Amino acid sequence: MRELQPEKLFQQDGEDKEAFGGSELRLSEDIGQRTKRIMEKGLIHLYCGDGKGKTTAAVGLCMRAAGNKKRVLFTQFMKDGTSGELSLLKKIPEIKVLCGDIPPGFYSRMDDKTKKLFAGEQEKLLEAIIKEVEKEIENIKTQNEETIKEAPGKKEIRMLLVLDEITYAYSWNLIDRKKLENLINN
Repeated sequence: MRELQPEKLFQQDGEDKEAFGGSELRLSEDIGQRTKRIMEKGLIHLYCGDGKGKTTAAVGLCMRAAGNKKRVLFTQFMKDGTSGELSLLKKIPEIKVLCGDIPPGFYSRMDDKTKKLFAGEQEKLLEAIIKEVEKEIENIKTQNEETIKEAPGKKEIRMLLVLDEITYAYSWNLIDRKKLENLINN
């Protein structure tokens, strides 16, 4: 991981002496170009740790995206789809919710047969996510071709993908790790 160098974030530009106490601050070209590349590819938010609030934070992000007319694919690994927030998310047309079919209980308390069935469900869920994302990519390509005719050079991310509890499914090898890595990296 690279260390953040605050002095690289901003440069002073002497053209506007009234802003920021006598000089204007602006993003350096280096940071600006990196930000542009990131925004074209997308951003990753990772909420992790013990305690409450991770799913709630993700749900808030979904609501914001849906409110801005973005499509949302909200998926829950390791859960049975009965979380209270899901009933609200399912009512919003821009949000699609996917969950596994087998109620998990506690993974550590499952027998080997149930663990195997559960892993299969988690893998099916990942496959369904990949198909949805592939469909969305095709839609984006088509829409971007139309947008480029109207506004050359403009690309827009139109989808939010939430993978709730994916870190557990990944850590416990319940899904094909390479498939998930490929989904995230591409």
